[in-house]
Amino acid sequence: MAEATIASSTIKKAVSVELEGRGVLTLKPSDYVVSGGEGAIYKPSQETIIKLYHDTEKMRRDGMPKKLTLLSKINHPFIVNPLGLVYQNQLPIGYYMKFQKAEPLLSTFTNAYRQRENFTDDNAICLVDGIRESVIAAHDKGAIMVDANELNYLFIKNGKNVEPRVLDVDSWQISSWPASVIMPSIRDWHTNGFNEGSDWFSMAIVSFQVFSGVHPYKGMLNGYKPNDFATRMKDNKSVFTSGVRLNSAVRDFNSIIPAPLLEWYKETFQNGLRCQPPSPKDKSIKTPQAAILKKAIITGTNDIVLIDLLYNGASDVPLQIFSCGVIRLASGKLYNLTSGAFFNKQVCGTCEIISTDFGLLLAELLSDGNISFHALLKDGTAVELPSILKGDKLVRYHNRLFVASISGLTEVSIRSAAKLMLVTLNIWQFLFNSTKWHEGVGVQDALGAMYLITPFGEKSCEYVRVHELDNKKVTSAIAGNRYVAAVVLDSNTGEYNKYEFTFDSEYKSYALKITETHDAELNIALLPKGVCASIEDDGKLKITVPVNGNESIISDSRIETSFTLGNWENKVVYIGDKKVWSISMKAK
Repeated sequence: MAEATIASSTIKKAVSVELEGRGVLTLKPSDYVVSGGEGAIYKPSQETIIKLYHDTEKMRRDGMPKKLTLLSKINHPFIVNPLGLVYQNQLPIGYYMKFQKAEPLLSTFTNAYRQRENFTDDNAICLVDGIRESVIAAHDKGAIMVDANELNYLFIKNGKNVEPRVLDVDSWQISSWPASVIMPSIRDWHTNGFNEGSDWFSMAIVSFQVFSGVHPYKGMLNGYKPNDFATRMKDNKSVFTSGVRLNSAVRDFNSIIPAPLLEWYKETFQNGLRCQPPSPKDKSIKTPQAAILKKAIITGTNDIVLIDLLYNGASDVPLQIFSCGVIRLASGKLYNLTSGAFFNKQVCGTCEIISTDFGLLLAELLSDGNISFHALLKDGTAVELPSILKGDKLVRYHNRLFVASISGLTEVSIRSAAKLMLVTLNIWQFLFNSTKWHEGVGVQDALGAMYLITPFGEKSCEYVRVHELDNKKVTSAIAGNRYVAAVVLDSNTGEYNKYEFTFDSEYKSYALKITETHDAELNIALLPKGVCASIEDDGKLKITVPVNGNESIISDSRIETSFTLGNWENKVVYIGDKKVWSISMKAK
């Protein structure tokens, strides 16, 4: 009876399974992480991840146990290989791997992540060299990775050292087990089947985006539609083709990528070269400083655009703007836009700051899982607030602060009695292993049914069932007043789309708008009053009010997609050229 439950890969009650070489353990529905492709993933402990196949009979019929045993011999720190089979009733139903806490590779594609986490070009070089090493390791063992797209890489950052982790190893082509599935965006259309050369082409596609933020066959080119990357791949018309127009959000790959590797990219994308690349750490030839082509689109406006300097960070780069008017700098210092002064408190990791009736509340997530809380006072002093709260993620929705942990989503604030103290307000439960937290919103996979966990108003939080996200991969999301925007990657096509949800006042129903987007970036400022500002093309700032559909475009050549938008209360601000600016308009 239990076997029938397991055979679907989605367990409805606790079941007993046996891990090869480890023994018996109990697998619970709460261990579920995600499903897709041929199986579902479970995390029964901090050290172990398990994959159970949807169709266990097909798994055995295809000889997967022997294949998994063969793949387990590929021992490399960058490759998450099978460690052993998982059995139930003495029949193999999946395999287990080592769990390591890591970030999705596609985070490095976006300027917002790189800026917020201070992910540098040197970090990118280290990461891409690790990706190159993982491909070499697979080939040395006679394996072809085939579908090593951006979803099948994670990375771990420890200071300057950044290492990849390769997933989905059981789909590799090895020995007598062929592969047939590949995401179109990394497919080598000039090669029949899959071989080491096609792997290197796929690696080129993915790693180039780590450096540049753009797929090498995107950008505007006369004669091609904006997202028609497959045709351009077949025609060898990459970003190195004369006449390609890229927006300013694209990082200047000509100056970032070391010359030997840059030349390899050119030959791979333009001339059909298929071979192992040089290491990005090889800088034997000076990289030319040619700038990539950018084009601002200016249509004119009847308004005057006001751009004002708020902070000059030339000597200490601003990384993040909080809606309460505080800037986090690369040094860890915190600058108060309201007072024009620094706080006597520095942060060293991920943090969030909100405004309360008793001053600003700073929460800092430490590497050991503890959370440090401080009240930031008007005179610039920081008062520590004792707390025993631990968590894996800090979540901020406008001016509300939450700690996400296995205990639930806990809202915190400051109260004053004899002294300032941290208080917990409400706790909402969620599926810890299968929920991914973004900016003010959680995306929860409840055994294949997708939900948005959306705080709203001053005290509320709602779980919204969203059928449109079933079997989809949300790469980034942000929540505002009755509004959630998400970038969704279609793993069948490799295309990105923006999903915009507009909710009723109680978050019981919503309207959905789906549009094509260029990449995984969400460059949006959401103001508390319900206004959304976004930059999708150079020269254009789009202002929308999602709840009523009003939309206007501010056109100005100074507006660039390289700006990182944010808000200071109901004011649109951005980071650009190592400075913090505000942007507004008034009628002529």
